[in-house]
Amino acid sequence: MIRRGSKAPVRELTAVGALAAAHEHMTDEELSTLASFSWARKRLPPRDALSMFAPDPCEPDPVIMAEMQQRTGECRVFQVQGGCRILFPFDGGAYDASQFAIEPKAWDHERCDVCLEPIPAMTPCYWADGRSSRLLICTACHQRYVKPKQRRRWWRFWE
Repeated sequence: MIRRGSKAPVRELTAVGALAAAHEHMTDEELSTLASFSWARKRLPPRDALSMFAPDPCEPDPVIMAEMQQRTGECRVFQVQGGCRILFPFDGGAYDASQFAIEPKAWDHERCDVCLEPIPAMTPCYWADGRSSRLLICTACHQRYVKPKQRRRWWRFWE
């Protein structure tokens, strides 16, 4: 279940147009395995985003949504006057200019895969990239679930 690249979207549209959280929380067993990953401290920059507008009742074309979810793995939905603004992370490549506009640096945060709290761009966080898993966690979750279980190297006795 621990797979960042192919997880459910951060927000998805329901049939009535309301927003619903789509994250699945980690089990105790999954939390206990976090210390076994190799973690790197990172600061993730803001990314460009593809933006589209869906008029009220905020129901975009399901074919477009399915294609973009498969391509990017996540989206963000914002209620605006007259409908909703939908963002998808964009790292280059072809896109339908009649459906989307590029918004520079609009993807300005990620979410911790453990607590789901936002991690603003350029804020220290921890990234693990394994064979089949990619995880991003905030500093607080790293301190809580990873650091206490990691063995200190003998030459780092001052930590």
